[in-house]
Amino acid sequence: MKLTECWMRFACIVANADHDLIANGNRIDRMTVGGNAAALLLTGTIAMSAWSVFFASFMPGYAAIPAGLLVAATIFMLDRAMSGSDWEFSGILGGRRCTLWWAKLALRCGVATVLATSTATGMLLALCSSAIDGRLQAQRAAMNAPVRAEYDERRLEAARRIVGPRQAEVDAINGERDRVQRRMSELQGTIAATGRAASDARIEAARQEAGDLKGYRPGRGPRFQDAMRMEREFVATAASASAELPLLVQRFDHLGRELERKGTELRQAHAELEAAHARIDQQLAADPRWQPERSGPVSRWMVLEELHNSADTGPAVRRFEWLFMTTMLVLELSFLAIKTLFSPASVYTVQLVRRTKEAAAREAHAHRRYLHALRSGSAERDGATPRHAGGQRPSIFVVGTSRGADQARGNANAQGGDA
Repeated sequence: MKLTECWMRFACIVANADHDLIANGNRIDRMTVGGNAAALLLTGTIAMSAWSVFFASFMPGYAAIPAGLLVAATIFMLDRAMSGSDWEFSGILGGRRCTLWWAKLALRCGVATVLATSTATGMLLALCSSAIDGRLQAQRAAMNAPVRAEYDERRLEAARRIVGPRQAEVDAINGERDRVQRRMSELQGTIAATGRAASDARIEAARQEAGDLKGYRPGRGPRFQDAMRMEREFVATAASASAELPLLVQRFDHLGRELERKGTELRQAHAELEAAHARIDQQLAADPRWQPERSGPVSRWMVLEELHNSADTGPAVRRFEWLFMTTMLVLELSFLAIKTLFSPASVYTVQLVRRTKEAAAREAHAHRRYLHALRSGSAERDGATPRHAGGQRPSIFVVGTSRGADQARGNANAQGGDA
């Protein structure tokens, strides 16, 4: 099967057209049906996209897409019914439009306008979602500010009561460890510096005593005594620092163990604080003064009206709304305009009307023959002779076609000849 044939079968299903007539129709009729099908598909796609985006503004995606598909399918089926319901002649085949035609057109335009307006409004709410969400959050924050401040104070009080004392102990231990560590660093530096200074003093005393260098006098003079005194002072300072350093190391290790114990208590206090904060949050959510987040379509519509009437954002919102609504109305009403105003003269419509009227005439003729046969049989049953010649009863039949009517009439004629 060729691709064009597959497309025409699909287009006839979409546009609610008769493929048997279109297959033998002219090129203009086939292009018209194909164009109607494409217009219906585009209109349905626009409706699905618009409604899915609208539902996604306040629903999760897995629920918004099926909801948008459901609404778009309803709109598509209504447009499809419009496509297959109007067999009016157009173009050079059309005559003067009667009042009934204009009434049907007005009704269709009204229905299509309502659907298009709803679609455009939903899309407008989705496109303005950022401004709407910002306004909703600002309003909610302003209404909840006093309640939020009250419960924030409760959270701070719980933190001061549960974590505050343990945090202060940990801070005190950390501060003392820092001081001990700095003192240890100072003592280590002092020990190293005094060791070097004592060594230099010993060397200087030996040089003074020997006097073998230029500018030195041999013997233990004042300079020698001064160098020896400095050596003793440096050695005493180093000894004092060396004696203090082990004590500081022990104190530092003790503070480390104490800090580890207090850190465990502090972590337990933080876990207790988180539980207290969770209870406070539950109380906040249950407080009747608390305004929960609302993002339903009614709330969003109310905020859009506020933006529309605002002195700051009103002009821009109204211009955007007018432009977008006009565009969406044109897109949504495009199929109706194509079907009722821009359709060319169609031989397919003439053939469809002729075939329908001929089929209806055949059915009406068969129905009349069927009624005549029924009346003939009823008259014979009401006569004096209950049975016919040969002891045969009248034929009992169910007639649904012209063949059944012919059989009934033949039986009636035969019974009349026997009588």
